[in-house]
Amino acid sequence: MTKTQLAGLDLLRFLAAFYIVVFHLGIHFRQEPLTLFFSRGQSATSLFFILSGFLLTTLYGRRPLDYAAQQRFIWRRATRILPPYLLGLGLMFMVQRFWYLPSTDVLMFLTMTQTWFVGSSHLLNAPAWSASCLMFFYLTFPAVLKFWQSRSEKMLLGSLAGLWLLGIAVSMVLVHLPVTFNADAWALYLHNNPLMRWPEFMLGMVTALLIERRAWTWRPRPELLWAGAGSVVLAMALLPRDTFAVNNGIFAPLSLLLLLTALSVGERLAPWLSRIRARQIANSTLVLYMIHQPVQIAFQTFWKAPLLSGWYVAVYLCCVLLLSVLIDHAFCRPVTRWLQTLSGVNVVVPQLASRTSIRRRVFRARVLRHRAVQFESADD
Repeated sequence: MTKTQLAGLDLLRFLAAFYIVVFHLGIHFRQEPLTLFFSRGQSATSLFFILSGFLLTTLYGRRPLDYAAQQRFIWRRATRILPPYLLGLGLMFMVQRFWYLPSTDVLMFLTMTQTWFVGSSHLLNAPAWSASCLMFFYLTFPAVLKFWQSRSEKMLLGSLAGLWLLGIAVSMVLVHLPVTFNADAWALYLHNNPLMRWPEFMLGMVTALLIERRAWTWRPRPELLWAGAGSVVLAMALLPRDTFAVNNGIFAPLSLLLLLTALSVGERLAPWLSRIRARQIANSTLVLYMIHQPVQIAFQTFWKAPLLSGWYVAVYLCCVLLLSVLIDHAFCRPVTRWLQTLSGVNVVVPQLASRTSIRRRVFRARVLRHRAVQFESADD
């Protein structure tokens, strides 16, 4: 898989993050379907987890990771996620002044374990719960990758449906158990718990392995993929809100369809995406996700116009997007590089093959084959 094929995923990552930012504004449109569409923010996290599993497996799934490679991988991912995560917490402390919180709650957020305790995931920076899930996925990725790499193609294909059903069934059973917690707090815990969202991450991993092994030899017609992606919009706009009360795993197949659609148009969009620096914008989505809540609170505090007016929404969205790109470029990336240098770990990022490098490899293989034929002829 080439970089140009993955270009569409950059656009998809940005659109998903932008959607969640709009969702957290809580806008009520005059058109009810539009309001319903922008009320599915919890469901969009499924797409993020699937994308994360897919991209990581595409980069690191070509061969098993030895112990040193596992250390490099975990450290690289930790140094990438911690700067925006801690920055978001710091900004939330500034705008909300959470000085009254118990030290145990602060410790949970600093160690990214808030999603493992009932009623704790939204105490500080609410969107940070997804980072806690991602950290768990990163820590388990080497072992899980080794497991899936040893599975046959038939097993991987069957696992797509199995993982989807597992993610839905477990949470639906647990949510009805008699517990001593508040029902809403228990449902939120199941929605945010890393183990409940793990199947979605593994769905992305399995999909990447199937594509890498060329188990899916068919090339879907673009119009069919676009029609399928359109069904995502219809489902989000028309299905009742209470359909997704627990973990929204029902959207996992539709998220996979969006992923395949983005892959199918990636090469066509690559030149345009390169001109608008889509990769840099997509790389700032983690920062956008971590800081948009405190920025929104600051806007609500200082903005004098009516809340959620047209100007408010436009100015807020422009500011939070621009801030995310600038902070990622000027702060988070340098801090990440500094942490990697400080650790003494030589982190090597696997590089996806470009069209030029593929042509060079094919040409080199042909030259070597031609030389081998010449050698055999001379030897005869």
